[in-house]
Amino acid sequence: MTAAASPFASASPSLAALGYSCVPLIPASVTSHRGRGKAPGAYMGGHWQGLDKWQRRRETPLQGFELGLAMKAPDANVGVVLGTVARPGLYVIAVDVDAEDADTVDAIVRCLPASPMVKRGAKGRTLFYAAPKTVTSRAFDDHRIPRDAGIPRRLVDILTGFATKQTVCPPSVHPDGPVYKWLAGPVSASELPLFDDDAMTVLEETLELFGYDPEAARGGRGERKPYVPGDHADTTGDEFDVAKRAALANIGAWIHDVQNLHGLRPARGGFEAVSLMRDSSSGQPLERRKRNLSIQPNGIRDFGTDATFSAIDLVAHHNGLSVGEALTFLEERLGLGVDDSIVIALRPPPEKETAPPVPAERTDGAAPSEKVRETAATIRKAVQDETHGEAEFPAHLLDCPGLVGDLAAWMTRTAQRPLPAANLLTALSIVGTAAGRRFAGPTEAGTAIYGLALAPSGSGKAHPIRAAQHVMRKAGIGNMIAPSSWMSGSALIQHLSRQPCCLTQADEVGEFFAKLNGANASTHERAISGVLRELFGINWGSYTTPGWAGSNTAASVPPVIHAPAYSFIGYSVPEAVWEAMQGADVTNGMLNRFLLVPTLVAGEEQDEPESVFDIPGDLVASLRAVAETGGPLASATMHGDMASEPMVRVPWAGGKNGDAATLFRELRGYCRDHPSGEHLMKRTAEIAIRLATIRAVGRDGQKASVTVEDMDWARNVALFSAERMVHDAAAYMSETDWQQKALGVLRIIREAPGGAITKTNLYRRLNHKYKSAEVKAIIEGLQEAGQIVGNSARTGDRGPPSITYKAV
Repeated sequence: MTAAASPFASASPSLAALGYSCVPLIPASVTSHRGRGKAPGAYMGGHWQGLDKWQRRRETPLQGFELGLAMKAPDANVGVVLGTVARPGLYVIAVDVDAEDADTVDAIVRCLPASPMVKRGAKGRTLFYAAPKTVTSRAFDDHRIPRDAGIPRRLVDILTGFATKQTVCPPSVHPDGPVYKWLAGPVSASELPLFDDDAMTVLEETLELFGYDPEAARGGRGERKPYVPGDHADTTGDEFDVAKRAALANIGAWIHDVQNLHGLRPARGGFEAVSLMRDSSSGQPLERRKRNLSIQPNGIRDFGTDATFSAIDLVAHHNGLSVGEALTFLEERLGLGVDDSIVIALRPPPEKETAPPVPAERTDGAAPSEKVRETAATIRKAVQDETHGEAEFPAHLLDCPGLVGDLAAWMTRTAQRPLPAANLLTALSIVGTAAGRRFAGPTEAGTAIYGLALAPSGSGKAHPIRAAQHVMRKAGIGNMIAPSSWMSGSALIQHLSRQPCCLTQADEVGEFFAKLNGANASTHERAISGVLRELFGINWGSYTTPGWAGSNTAASVPPVIHAPAYSFIGYSVPEAVWEAMQGADVTNGMLNRFLLVPTLVAGEEQDEPESVFDIPGDLVASLRAVAETGGPLASATMHGDMASEPMVRVPWAGGKNGDAATLFRELRGYCRDHPSGEHLMKRTAEIAIRLATIRAVGRDGQKASVTVEDMDWARNVALFSAERMVHDAAAYMSETDWQQKALGVLRIIREAPGGAITKTNLYRRLNHKYKSAEVKAIIEGLQEAGQIVGNSARTGDRGPPSITYKAV
C-alpha cells in the first residue's frame, strides 16, 4: 500500500507554481521536538531534526536532490518562506491575527486591506500581502496585562522575510490537532494586495483599542537603524571589526533573528536570554533556567560558563554558520556596505558559461593586478569527459611554495607509489595543525581543515599517514596526533579537553562514515557527526561541552574548551565514502566542510624511494618554528584551558581593500549566490581562506601575509573541491539502499567506453554484488526513467541476440 502524501508533498508543487518558496516542517506528531508542527526540519537517518539555514530558501527555492528528500519525508508539514519577491519592489509577507476571541479577530481583520489569500490554524487568521522593505516584522501585544503577571497576550504578528520568517500553510496539521485550511486562495504571489506603511499605521491605531501600548512596546525591540561609519570611536579596523562594533551599538537590529535563544528579553540596556546551545550547568529544566546569556553594548557573556563571545561568534554558534556567513548575517541586518571598488569575474555557473566582464576601474586610481583580472575559469575543467564521473586533482594546483610544498614533495619522494594530491592535503593539515591556536587568518579564521583524499584501492594511501606521524614526532609535535577514529562524540570531546589542537588521520574513512550513518548506529556514534560539524565552525571561539560530557563519567572535561583547532583527514576509495554518506550529510552541512582531493590513477611505483626515516633537517626546523611560535611559555598558555586569541594575526597583503581581500569577498558572494549545489558550496570561501592562511604561514611564518597569489591558489583548490562534490553527490549518493544499488549500476554503464556496455559485461562487472532479480528490476527502472536505453542485436546466425545498455 502506498503511503499517503505528506502535506508538503501535496501542497508545495502548487504553491511553488504560484511563486512561493516552500520548506518542509517537522510533523505535529513528533512530540519529542519543541518546534513540532511549525519548525523547518529534515528527515535524516529515520528521524526528524531541525533544518539548518532554511532561511536561504528566500532566494533559492528547494530543488533537485534536496527537494527529492523533502518530498519523501513522512508527514512533513509545509511552510512558505516569507520575503520572496511578489513583484518588483514588493515582497511576500503575512499578517497573523492571533487574538483570542472571534469578535476581536473580526474587528482587526476589517481594518486590514482585503486579501484574496487567507488561512486559518487553531485560531485567528493569517492574511497574505505584498509589502515594501520598509514594512518589517513586528509583534503587537495587549499590554493591559502587567509583565510581572505573565506574558502579554499576542494580538498580531507582522511576519516578513527581512527577519527570516516562514508561515505554516494548509493542509498542515497544527500541534493542537486541527488541520490548517484556506479560507481564501491561494493566489499567485504577483496578485497579492499591497500592505504599506499607511496600512501599518491604520493597524497600529486600531490595535490601541484592544490594549496595544506603543510606549510599552518601545521598551522591547529597538528600532533597526543602519550603522554609519564615524558613529563610534574606532572605525579603522577591517569588516569583521566594524561589524562587531556596529552589532553591539545596535543589538536590537539583529538579536531577534538569532536562533536557539529562549526567553529573550530587554535588560540593562541590552538583552538577556537562555542559550539552548548548552545544557543547564545546574541541571534545571528549561522553564526554570536563568537567563545567563547577557548581550550588552559592552560585550556578550554567558555567566553560566563565563565564556565570552563577539557578535559574530554568537551568531555563528547559535545559527550554525561559519564566521563568513555570520558576518554576512550581521551586515545585512545592520546595513553595512561592502567595498566593491573592484569587480572580479568568477567562473560562471556550469549551466551558463559566459565571457567574464571587464573589472571596473579602481576609485583610488590604482589598477587591479593582472592576477585579479584572471577569472576562476583558469581552474581546470572538473569533468574530463561526459561519460566519466571523476576527475584528477589539477596538476598545476599541486605547486604550493613554502613548507607545505616542501613537505608534500618529501612525502612523494619517500613513497613506493606516490599520491601527490593526497600528499598535498596531508601537508596542509600538518602545517595547519602546527599553526593551530597560534595563527589566525585575515578574517579571524583558524587553520584547522577537514579533508578527503580519495584514490583507487592499492594505491598507497597509507604512506601519507605514516610520513605525517614521523615528521610530526621529529618536530616535537607528536602530542598533536589524535586517534584515527572515535567510538563516540564524548570520546572526541574528552580528547580535545586534553589536547585542543590535534589532527586525526583516518584510514579507510568510508567505514567510519558508514558506522555513523548506519541504521544500527548508537546515539553515541551519531553524536560524532554533530560534534565534528560544530568544531569546524569555531574560529577562536569557545566550544561549550554538552551536559553528558561533564557528567561523573567524564569529570575531567571542562564546561568550555577555548579555541579548539581540530583537523580531520580521511583516506579511502571513492565508492566507500560516497556509499556511506547519506542525503543527511549533504543537507546537515557535514559534507561541505570537507576539502575533496581525488586521484584517478595510482602512481607509478618508484624503484628506489627515499627512506621515510631520513627527514631533511630544514623541514623539521621549519615545522618546529611554526609550532613553537611565541616560545615555551606561550606553548604552555596556548595549549592550556584559557587560550582565547591568536598570537599572530596574518593580515591581507595590501590591506582590506587590496586585491587579495577583494578576491575573497568576490568568492564569498559567488558561493552564496551559486544556483546549484547550494548545500555543497556554502563553506567554500571559508575553506579557501584557511588554505590561503596555511600556505602563507608555511612560506613566511610569523611575517606572513595572505597575498593575491595565496588567495587565488586557495580559491581554485576550494572551487575544484566544491564542484567535484556537487557532481559526485548526485552520482553516488542515495536516500535508500535500493537507490544506492541503482546508482551503482548506472555508474558502471556510464563509465564504460562510449557509455555503453553489454548485458554480459555488466553482470561480470557487478560480480554477483546484487541478486539477478534485483539487477533486472534496476535495469527496467532505469529504462522507464529514461536514464538508459537497451538495444538488442544478433552478432551471428545462431544464439540469442546480444543486449547492450547505453546511458542517455
